[in-house]
Amino acid sequence: MSKAKDSQRWLIIAAIILVALVYLSPKIQAPKLKENQPALRSFNHVDYIAQVRSKLPANRAEFISSIQSNSVDSISLLGKAWDQLQLPDVSSYYYLKIAESNPNELNCLNAAFRFFDGFRMVDDSIAKSYMISQAIANYEKVLQFNPGNLNAKTDLGICYAEGTNDPMKGIGMLREVVQIDSTHENAHFNLGILSMKSGQYEKAILRFKKVLTLNPKRIEMKLMIGNAYAQAGINDSALIILNEVVSQSTNATLVSEAKNIINNIK
Repeated sequence: MSKAKDSQRWLIIAAIILVALVYLSPKIQAPKLKENQPALRSFNHVDYIAQVRSKLPANRAEFISSIQSNSVDSISLLGKAWDQLQLPDVSSYYYLKIAESNPNELNCLNAAFRFFDGFRMVDDSIAKSYMISQAIANYEKVLQFNPGNLNAKTDLGICYAEGTNDPMKGIGMLREVVQIDSTHENAHFNLGILSMKSGQYEKAILRFKKVLTLNPKRIEMKLMIGNAYAQAGINDSALIILNEVVSQSTNATLVSEAKNIINNIK
């Protein structure tokens, strides 16, 4: 296997875990903004929603229209409706409206969640920049309401690490979380992912092992650990744990990926 493929394999595995195991239903593809659109200079969420809506099947578009026309609580219902379509890049608009009209910890958190998920799903650079900036702004508001919300601080750290030019700020936040709560699964997991990204495979192994210790049911962590061992060239250990994935997991995607890594080692 080439070095380029080696360096990308952990990304494939992370995508399998975060996408294939969670988002199983069909999606409406987010629109690509045209080169001559003003939105390339500044993101217009209303125009963006119109583009997405134009791609909806007729029955779904009609359902959205019925909510807008007939409901006295259309903002909340529209947010939930777009959530059902698994389009956080759209639903975030409505949750932001709720947070702006009634700012509190929960409402800002709901908006932040959607904006960060929207950031991960859109391709256009201007849309991504808008989504991540709104995610950060709303997570920071959450922490103003409740500085002890470690889940929000973890997500904010991930936002900085994945979506800004200051990834070390995000890594610092994640480290602060595990210093406060050594059992925080998501913080350990994302520190492991960031260690993989920087080629610090042995550190990643320790993080993923910690997650597995905290939650033994997360068998996907064995795949992550096995891949990290393989990337580090510790093939004997990689084969042991990857074979455990093959024998223990009932998820065909995880088993297939484990077998692929095993075959590449051999």
